[in-house]
Amino acid sequence: MTRFVNPYTFVPSSKIVHRDKPQGHASMGDDRLSGYFTWRLDFKTPLVLPQDGVPRTSDGRLLYPGSALRGVLRNLYETLTNSCYRILDYDALPVHREPMVAGTKRYTLAVVSKVDPAGKVDEYGNFSDSGETRDDLRYAVTELRLCDDDDLVWVSQDVLKGGLSRPFRRGIPSAPARLRSGAKLSVNNALTDYVEYSDRNETVDSAAISRGKDWVMHLSDAGSRFAKQNLFVPTGRLTDEYVSITPQVWLDYRRTCVGSKDLIGKPAKENTWENRPEKPEFTSVVWDKQVDNDNTTRILIGDRRKADGWLYEGDTVWVEWDENGEVCRLKLATIWRDLGKGTVSERMSKDLLPCRNPNKLCPACQVFGSVDPYGAESLVPEDLGVHKEPVIDQSGYASHVKVGWATSANSVKVDKAELPPMRNPKISSGGFYLEPPSDGSLLTASKAEDHIPRAHWGSELDLEKLRSIRGRKYYWHGDDAKRRERSQQHKKLDERHRKNRQPEKVDPSRKIVKNVVLESRVSFNNLTERQLALLLMAAQPQVMEDPKDKDELAIHIGGGKPVGYGSAVASVDDLWIQNATQRYHSGLEHDKRDLNDFCEEFKQSGRGVPGFEDIEKAAEYLKKVLSWKPVLIPDGRRQKNIAYPPGTGDKFNRDHQRFYESFRWFGQHSGAREGDLITLPVLQAKDQTLPIRTVVDGIEINPQRSRRNRGGRR
Repeated sequence: MTRFVNPYTFVPSSKIVHRDKPQGHASMGDDRLSGYFTWRLDFKTPLVLPQDGVPRTSDGRLLYPGSALRGVLRNLYETLTNSCYRILDYDALPVHREPMVAGTKRYTLAVVSKVDPAGKVDEYGNFSDSGETRDDLRYAVTELRLCDDDDLVWVSQDVLKGGLSRPFRRGIPSAPARLRSGAKLSVNNALTDYVEYSDRNETVDSAAISRGKDWVMHLSDAGSRFAKQNLFVPTGRLTDEYVSITPQVWLDYRRTCVGSKDLIGKPAKENTWENRPEKPEFTSVVWDKQVDNDNTTRILIGDRRKADGWLYEGDTVWVEWDENGEVCRLKLATIWRDLGKGTVSERMSKDLLPCRNPNKLCPACQVFGSVDPYGAESLVPEDLGVHKEPVIDQSGYASHVKVGWATSANSVKVDKAELPPMRNPKISSGGFYLEPPSDGSLLTASKAEDHIPRAHWGSELDLEKLRSIRGRKYYWHGDDAKRRERSQQHKKLDERHRKNRQPEKVDPSRKIVKNVVLESRVSFNNLTERQLALLLMAAQPQVMEDPKDKDELAIHIGGGKPVGYGSAVASVDDLWIQNATQRYHSGLEHDKRDLNDFCEEFKQSGRGVPGFEDIEKAAEYLKKVLSWKPVLIPDGRRQKNIAYPPGTGDKFNRDHQRFYESFRWFGQHSGAREGDLITLPVLQAKDQTLPIRTVVDGIEINPQRSRRNRGGRR
């Protein structure tokens, strides 16, 4: 098996969203319909229950929250009607690991000398003691004390620890010092040597190091240091030169820290000034030094500052300068993390941004309701990067659809499954999340020193025009028991790999139910025939399919989608519809309608109506992505190897390194130095497969035999 299918794909969106004034809730119009139907969900694969669990009835029947089902129904409706992206982190930017060339740049070591707890800025947006407080700038670094660029010395870690060890005292032998980022010392730079290979001054002379206060050291993560070589710690001589920091530089530093391993398990929304630790937090720097071909030894170097988005007086950082000699960036390592360019909202049609005006709503917001997402201290997308005062008023529009609690017909048995960690989506994978260029030559790798990997947000592919967001994310279906079994192997391997690493949040054992059928009542009020027909098509996608086609369409509910959980065939039963006359005149019954007839009438009458072509196109996309047995390769056979890169099937049980080969695969296919950028196939493509192996410079690259993943400076 040489190819695999990525677990997810994207349904494209039209760049134009048709918005209208909603009907309202005051009265029911003559052409409006109300009623209810039973939404039946027949699960083909196990349903993963919420982590907090779900209640059950006294006789053991399962209860599932209607709010979760309503979200699924709305997402399908949004896709089908080409509505706004209701749930959208429009200001999101990915953080990339910098290429090695970043380490060849000139940086200045500096010490934080001033932090402003009030975060005051003047009318021009500059820090000012007499300005107004901004919460997003509280405890911002406003000033740095610089070290001398000519007196920057990299000291061997063992020499540094020995030179700073406490002197021998009676009965207490001397011991190597435990280094700490920001600690003071003295360095005799006359005992240093210039090393041409690394283009820097280094020393391995213990006589060059002593206790003092005129120099400062800086420690960073040792994860990417070469195991066979020595580890050097940068030290710089303090000067009396100080430099100011702009608010934007500080905000960029904060955003660059988001997603670092020091913040795993801590949501960005919780890392606010109210929750800022009283004292700086440190973490150990451990270096795996290779002692022979087969063995390494772990050496404790000292303590570094956590990349937690905060800095304190006395902390050390690297300073990057722009062409005008101004500070443009703060870093915790010379090769660190790089903030991408072009936010999510800048990469999509403004029409697709969430609705704000309750009198002009997209099709989904007219049916499911809307709340202005830009009120209450949010930023307006057109003014990203510019602070706005809190908005007191926040407009909204109530929903016309209610989804009740779902229940199982019979009592259910709750089992347990070990799921791998389902971390946040990595939008930094530009080859997957961004539209591919039409010119294939732009995907080629480059060994130029200033080359930015083409997968990065802000690479050469974004020079003429920012690549657009691909669309709405959907996961492929497939009843592959091995796929779910491998996910449990991933979980165990991930735990083994992290025994000696920074602890991180891991999904615990999750409760699942198998072969369950859920039923929920969906009530609707004051909808047009068009709106109701589209709601029914979202609730039972099968009506979009040709009756002659026997392919079942399924939807996803609950967790574990990437590894095959939560696939359910949805259907509508007991459809009851009532018009205004029936509603307001006693004795008139509901109409029990046939779903297929009702939707077919809509299809026939809808042709020629503005936006109907987009609906037909979206329906074709949905029929492919919701297929229970998708055909993903040109020869018409099903591709069963659905897995995250590198797609190495069930061979993950050999070595814990295999689990992390995904990072290696993206490294080899990012359009950097090792290989061309490989993009995710568009949904319309007949061939959805990707190569497990590739060829770089005439040499076959096999992710299963690649060199050890050294991690990186996070």
